[in-house]
Amino acid sequence: MTNFGLLGADTKTGEITGVTAEWIAKQTAAAIAAPGGLGILSDSISTYDQATSTTKVTRNWHGLLSVAKGRRVLRSGVYGTGGFTLEQIRDTHLPQLLAATDRPSAVAICGGTNNMSNDASMASGYAALTEMIDTLRANLIRPILWLAPPRGDAALGNVLKWNARVAFLARKLGLQVVDAYTPLASLTTGGIANASTDYQAGDTVHPSAVGHAKIAAYNASLPGWLERFNDAPVQLAYPADASTMMANNEGLFLSDSGHSGYGNGWVQWGTGVSSKSIVTDASGVRWQRMTKLAGLAGQGGLQYNISTGFTPGDLIEIVGRLNVATVEAIYSFGVTAYSGSTLIASGTGGPAGMQGLVYADGVVRARLVVPAGATIVRGELQFNSFTPTADTYVEMAQIAVRNLTALGLS
Repeated sequence: MTNFGLLGADTKTGEITGVTAEWIAKQTAAAIAAPGGLGILSDSISTYDQATSTTKVTRNWHGLLSVAKGRRVLRSGVYGTGGFTLEQIRDTHLPQLLAATDRPSAVAICGGTNNMSNDASMASGYAALTEMIDTLRANLIRPILWLAPPRGDAALGNVLKWNARVAFLARKLGLQVVDAYTPLASLTTGGIANASTDYQAGDTVHPSAVGHAKIAAYNASLPGWLERFNDAPVQLAYPADASTMMANNEGLFLSDSGHSGYGNGWVQWGTGVSSKSIVTDASGVRWQRMTKLAGLAGQGGLQYNISTGFTPGDLIEIVGRLNVATVEAIYSFGVTAYSGSTLIASGTGGPAGMQGLVYADGVVRARLVVPAGATIVRGELQFNSFTPTADTYVEMAQIAVRNLTALGLS
């Protein structure tokens, strides 16, 4: 079967099939549809902060890689489920990624951990991996492969065999690789070098925060690793911004007149916030802060409601900057649509959602296609329901909500 990949090459035979009209049409459509960014298809290792967590990552190797490279990598979606094999990732999460409003231009296929029990499972997983490569390339999305981290159980030998085969495939097809093995492996044994620091307690499969940081730092250090990325720029709010749907510079938090520490135009809700304040950093940027003291339960936050300037089918984007005090904070940022007081749609985006979008300096983006019946488009930042053991806060700055369709940018 011929698959439209780079230069119209069949990824199984290497045959150059030619640049056909169909291939050109696909490339043109994909260039318009993909705004850039790195998507993640994964099992638990690249999806969660912890193996047992139900909260998607905000600090994983792909988020930390952004830190190391300084706004060069935009995470455009984390699609993963703990325990999934590559076959399950192919059948469940690949279709979700392809259907996303904010489809990435490159995707790291970070699976295989749950295919390493035996040779038959690895063979089936490898077939699923090659199918996903073909599908992504047919949609003009660049695949990036994954070398699995070492592990401390009987499957280590299979990890070594798997990684050798994936590395060969990457060289054969000219694909980039995220190497999660080398930075965590012992040079003498081939297994885990530092289980006590690099892996979660009592777990020799899932890297810890330290392990993820090592994966990010190692890959960031490789010469030219990110030269092929072409991420779309994010335009933050600025004074007298005519493109934003927010009135009177209210995304810049210049005033909290008549409010208890929160910006004009915003609405507070819930019981999970101890206090609100606007703080100015050394560069003069004003941040809207929400603090949650140790022991406080519940959820709550700030909302910005927009009732005009959109019609069904319009693509709405919210952008801004986030800063979070502690890893313990669980929060969401995004854009939603309401019919009256009833939630009818949630956008893709937000660092606590499945499709978290986070830059190194906290630049975030979320998008929503306005559904029929929507009367309100809402931008919001909230604390999710959790009880911190220490005081924490989350803050936002330079928020803009734009109708990309009306601006001719959709």
